Amino acid sequence: MCTIFHAGRKVLRQEIGNHNHAEIADLLFFRVQGTKYYDDDGKPFFLLPNINYISEETGFKERSCERALADLDKNNWIDRVKIKCYDGAVRTKIYITDKFRGIMEDIDQLLNNDKKIYDDSKKEYRKYFSGNINDTSDNSYNKEAIDVSNIVSDNNKSTELNECSDNNQSNDAIESIEQKLKNIELSRTLLNNLSNSELVSLSNNKFDSAIPAESDSANLAESYIKEKTIKEENNNYNKYQEPECLDDQISQIVKSVNLVFTYDLEKMTEEAEQTVINLAKQSSLDFISLFDALVELQEAGIYHNQIEMINDAIKIELRKKGDNTILPTGDKRLKYKKAIFEAEDKRRNTLTPRQHIAIIQTLKWLESTGQAVIGCINEVYAWIEYQLSNPDFHFQGKGFKHCLSIIKKMLCNTGKRQYSKPYGYV
Repeated sequence: MCTIFHAGRKVLRQEIGNHNHAEIADLLFFRVQGTKYYDDDGKPFFLLPNINYISEETGFKERSCERALADLDKNNWIDRVKIKCYDGAVRTKIYITDKFRGIMEDIDQLLNNDKKIYDDSKKEYRKYFSGNINDTSDNSYNKEAIDVSNIVSDNNKSTELNECSDNNQSNDAIESIEQKLKNIELSRTLLNNLSNSELVSLSNNKFDSAIPAESDSANLAESYIKEKTIKEENNNYNKYQEPECLDDQISQIVKSVNLVFTYDLEKMTEEAEQTVINLAKQSSLDFISLFDALVELQEAGIYHNQIEMINDAIKIELRKKGDNTILPTGDKRLKYKKAIFEAEDKRRNTLTPRQHIAIIQTLKWLESTGQAVIGCINEVYAWIEYQLSNPDFHFQGKGFKHCLSIIKKMLCNTGKRQYSKPYGYV
């Protein structure tokens, strides 16, 4: 549930840090909840026609809305993907991140719990005020209820005997009863939240504290959400460092993350050599070809995670052996322009590991930005590999980087369907 309808908006503003951005984020969350659009993975998204829509809904200027979307995307509150629709218009798909969804669920849960506790305590004191005190288990609460019933009976007797007393005294008695009922309600709520050991020490005490204000509850919710968000970010970071496609047996072989793969015998350690041997045996690959791929990828300096680099080197060698179902994944933080810059420009009958990484990073960038409609990435990857690994028949006289730039433009031009497989390709 979005915070438009309840007081959780205050907590959301504290988390985002900007009231205008929080209101726009709240609107997007509301639209995603009631959307009818889902992607291939089943994730809901809101198809934003243009920036004027947000400006009309919120009353903010278009420039402010554009800055808000950019900041929300930068801070991982939403994900934006541009897509070309069938009518030729370019629209934006708005996704809600797990971080945003988790905070909204926590806000909704906290507010529902507060309301439930208040309603339960209200029912309890009404039950005891009516005289049904035999079902209780807390002696302190029974004692309070009996005292209140005695006060009511005493006040009734005094009222019957002193019919001409001042109205001020009767008003004071009523106010004292109402105050007593409030104390009973609060004591009941607090006793339910305490442990059994604390009930013994608090059974004879009287609670004289006020119900927490709304701002206090918001501060408590804010601290709770911040703590949980930090834990989620740490967990996401740990998951981010783990390899996605590396088998458990291979991960047990690669125990060190500071291995150096080089042709220099002085820098090459026995641990690195033994690791390559074990990986080659495990994957049924040639030791020399796997070692050459590892050296080439490490010298390029395009990986932030060494395990992902080893994983891609194994996949590239398996693809060379004829397994076309396996694709390298690349580095998540690597820009496709950097990968193309580090790739060799000379074309051969087989692609080098750096050229493989340049292709996969380019396809991932095109798909994530929505500039190209890629139905099956395996098929498109095989088509690009076929084009670039046949310099005598396709793109004659052009280097690898020039050919990849031409193919990228062809993929973006989805109207002419030029990314279809070439004639004679199996």
